[in-house]
Amino acid sequence: TAGNWGAVSAIFLQIPQPDYWVSLDPTSSLQGGEPGEIITHTLDISNLGSEGDTYTIALSSDWSGTVLLPNGDELPSGETLALASGQSIVLRIVFLAPAESNPGDLDSAHFSLTSLGNPSLSRSANLISVIWWRFFFPLLGGG
Repeated sequence: TAGNWGAVSAIFLQIPQPDYWVSLDPTSSLQGGEPGEIITHTLDISNLGSEGDTYTIALSSDWSGTVLLPNGDELPSGETLALASGQSIVLRIVFLAPAESNPGDLDSAHFSLTSLGNPSLSRSANLISVIWWRFFFPLLGGG
């Protein structure tokens, strides 16, 4: 057993890094605001594969939604995002809450990205935007 180390019953595994792998975090987000305000969700995307990859971005929503890159540029739905192996990026998904909305109104948007290197590799997030309820309590003066 010269040169070998470890317990006699130990098993050593070498797990290769996949060529294409991506993480999306979080996969669910709840944010809220007032009618007519911008509601923002933040998503972290990381290319965990050994190869660089390009992803097709898709956003569907009943409210007006926009995907923003870290520099503030818009990334339209259906466009692509390229990431080198090991590279991460933070996207902001912003929605304009309708001015005529009421407390409790919500929008359930769907964000997804699909690998071009491995089209069967896809990740998605559910983004819920809600109009908050406001409660006002009178201040009573003591006398």
